Amino acid sequence: MSFLFAAPEALTAAASDLAGIGSTLGTANATAAAPTTGVLASAADEVSAQVAALLSEHGLGYQQLSAQMAKFHEQFVQNLSAGAGAYVAAEANAAQTLSNAVQAPAAALSGNPVGAGVAGGAGGAVGSAVSNAVGRIESVVANPNFLGGAGLLGGGGAPAIASQAAALLRPTGGISALTAARALLAPAAMTNAAVSAATGGIAGTIEAGYLLVEPYVQYGFELAAYAASFVPYVGYLAAQIPIFYNLIEPIVRSGLFNTLDWLSGSISFNQGLNNFFAATAASIGYFINSEINWLFGYFLPPLPPLPPFIF
Repeated sequence: MSFLFAAPEALTAAASDLAGIGSTLGTANATAAAPTTGVLASAADEVSAQVAALLSEHGLGYQQLSAQMAKFHEQFVQNLSAGAGAYVAAEANAAQTLSNAVQAPAAALSGNPVGAGVAGGAGGAVGSAVSNAVGRIESVVANPNFLGGAGLLGGGGAPAIASQAAALLRPTGGISALTAARALLAPAAMTNAAVSAATGGIAGTIEAGYLLVEPYVQYGFELAAYAASFVPYVGYLAAQIPIFYNLIEPIVRSGLFNTLDWLSGSISFNQGLNNFFAATAASIGYFINSEINWLFGYFLPPLPPLPPFIF
């Protein structure tokens, strides 16, 4: 398949140069027309007259041919200039089409027509999404049961710690400072549905990007293990590379995905925390099984999965 790359500026410059060449050739042909079409005989004899007539005929033929070439040259310059204009118009139309395609989702999200209000609507959607996520973090930190009661630490002193932390964050700085930017980032026309859609869209994009890149990261660790297996004395430990990767990666994935789902409002904070602890326990159990199978793999068959209630 062949590809064509055209630069309208270069085509316009080439057409201008060719027009200059045509003008120069026209001037030269006009200057040579008189002496080449009316050649004088070198003597009064008949032979000299016939030679002069023959040369004059050749000069006239050249002038006729040069006139046809001048017309062809003029048409070529016109076509070249028209082609440059066509490429410019096509690029302008493509740029406008692409601009409309990019602005349409933002306009649909914000409810504003495509144009000057699109940037404000898109910025408001992103700002409201960030503000909404910050508000969810603030509500959890400000909750008196965040670190106490049925929370993470338990005990009677933890609620006081949580209350003090919330008091530090709320009045003048920290998370409240970000929340205060809500009026600057979100226009009045933004609705809760648009904010939720924007937050969920950002979370889905990050999750999809992670799932797209992670197999290649895992492949990189597998290549490292393969290369390390050829190193003397160290090759026996090469299997530890994928074992530790399979320990860390599920924990990182669970933490990232549950945090994004919580910020987008699809799960509660406690549900995300429980999901993270369950994934961590499963990853540790798999890690223990893998280490035992690695240590005694030459003598024992593979072990069954450990019961989940052990962790």
